[in-house]
Amino acid sequence: MRFLFIEDSAQAIELTLAELRRYGFDPDHTRVDTSDALIAAMQDGSWSAVISEYRIGADFTGMDAVSIVRRFDREVPFLILSDLDSEDRAFDLMRAGANDYVTKDRLYRLAPTIEREIRDVQLRHERRMFFDAMRRSEDRYRRIFERAPIGVAATASGGDLVAVNERLSSLLGYPPEEMIGRRLADFAHPDDAATMHEQPEHRYLTKDGAVVWTKRTAAPVLSEGEIVDQVVWLIEDITDQKRQQHELERRAAQQTAIADFGQAALRGEPIETLLAQVAEAVSTLLDADFSAILQEMDGRFTRVAGKGWREAIRAERFNAMMSRHTLQTGGPVVVTRLAEETRFTPPRGLVEKGVVSCVTVPISTGRVAAWGVLGVYSRVERQFTVHEVEFLRAIAIVLAQAIERDRVDQQLVLHAAQQSSIAELTRIALHSVDDAV
Repeated sequence: MRFLFIEDSAQAIELTLAELRRYGFDPDHTRVDTSDALIAAMQDGSWSAVISEYRIGADFTGMDAVSIVRRFDREVPFLILSDLDSEDRAFDLMRAGANDYVTKDRLYRLAPTIEREIRDVQLRHERRMFFDAMRRSEDRYRRIFERAPIGVAATASGGDLVAVNERLSSLLGYPPEEMIGRRLADFAHPDDAATMHEQPEHRYLTKDGAVVWTKRTAAPVLSEGEIVDQVVWLIEDITDQKRQQHELERRAAQQTAIADFGQAALRGEPIETLLAQVAEAVSTLLDADFSAILQEMDGRFTRVAGKGWREAIRAERFNAMMSRHTLQTGGPVVVTRLAEETRFTPPRGLVEKGVVSCVTVPISTGRVAAWGVLGVYSRVERQFTVHEVEFLRAIAIVLAQAIERDRVDQQLVLHAAQQSSIAELTRIALHSVDDAV
């Protein structure tokens, strides 16, 4: 792959390349920072993607860059990567020909966005080839139909399937003979079946019940009398793309949660309220069945907040072993298969609840002993990602700061009460002495 960077800072490009390499890209790249250099680069050859800063020079902006690039290449993915975050500017750039706008504080979005745009360019190319072939030759059309890398189906004018290719059969898990004569809507997810003709993106259910996201395009095949004889459907599997989109949205929600809880802690939100909100949020944002916040006191653990547990279950019974191990290690404890765990004896309460995978982190307030443990627990096997673990750690840090602030506030209140009592006793004593005199 060849990436063209329009950027006046070589150091900024190195940071961007490091993020792209972590995702799996390792492109050849060229940097330009003037309009003349950009024109020369576009004349030099084709590029897999163009990535541009918005403010490149005093008289050279991202709007100028997209205009030049689109004069030479109408399809190459063009992305703006900038510190600026303006919806109006992003809209103007995309109207001018940019494919997307990524801010540098969300650099993790860049690689998936590039991958998506490159895939879309390839798909458009394949579609053009496919429909050109259809027009040129029926025999060649049939060969392409059968060997196309995306799902292809043909329906009669009434909507019944008359042909499906190998890729679509493999995608849905049905042999062709079980699909012919039925309608595409018969394979749709129940929630999408009624609207699939209105939306280009929708879900199908495979034969074994799995969900696949698809993007569908239709092309009518006309008879000699210009009557629609068949409709050919191109069906692209976008499940991975949807999964990446969901992950990006979830990461953004997690970052928002960290910021919101930090603000709540600074406002002095009651600690009981904050603990309950955190327990609810981490369970939801990490797609976990249960969450728990456990406070350690004199070697015993008490659940002070959580989601999914019956109140009658005592925290000491179901989580003490794993919690003690978490405090002893001082870092995250990630478990993929609880039943096979060897670092500590699997807690009976967790096993009884059907927990398979879990992760716990210590809540350390800076004192000698940690305050407690924050954990999430799943009934299905999970490979918790580094990002998910870091999110849980960040929330634990926010909790620790809020707990320590609450402790200090309580001490100040107690100290003020003590000072008030001493002052009152002193006043009474002085009054008694005055009376005696």
